[in-house]
Amino acid sequence: GSCFPKDVKALLHFGQEAHFKMKILKSVAEVNHEQKHRFLKKVFDVFNQNLDGRKVVIWGLSFKPDTDDLREAPSIDIVSGLLSKGAEVWAYDPIVTKDFLPFVPSSFSESFHFASDPYSPLKEADGLILLTEWTSFKAPDFEKMALLMRNRTIFDGRNQYDPRRLKEFGFYYYGVGRDLHEIPTSSDSKHRSSH
Repeated sequence: GSCFPKDVKALLHFGQEAHFKMKILKSVAEVNHEQKHRFLKKVFDVFNQNLDGRKVVIWGLSFKPDTDDLREAPSIDIVSGLLSKGAEVWAYDPIVTKDFLPFVPSSFSESFHFASDPYSPLKEADGLILLTEWTSFKAPDFEKMALLMRNRTIFDGRNQYDPRRLKEFGFYYYGVGRDLHEIPTSSDSKHRSSH
């Protein structure tokens, strides 16, 4: 949970006070921080660094499922990064709503929206980013999603979905530590022209 990064920071602080270099823990903290930015970079790369006017949907804002805990939540950096690149961001989380607003930069607040369900914001969406593995996201209606989305692109921050299954519905899939993407078997010219 969120205690892990907090504990790493505390141990680093203790090491600093004792004038002891905590090289491994320092590396752990750096790698964990960098992971969020690597994932965000993947999103930017897919859209050729241009998210201006793109509609991106986030599933999951909390640090982990079954909690409203936002401490160290990847969603904070991801949402800020998307907004800074001009994206219109819609977010759905089964529990977290207004508590997330303080993390939205005020200069981009008009481009951030909460959704009341996971499917409605997918209409004409350019991409979906899964950040929290809530049970309700484990087996979504991919057929319905494919019909709603303008660009069938899924960024799976939890490696929750089977890329082969998504391929059957014509989705472009981007996971963490997996191949760059899975190309759909169906020729979706509208999707390809948008990348």
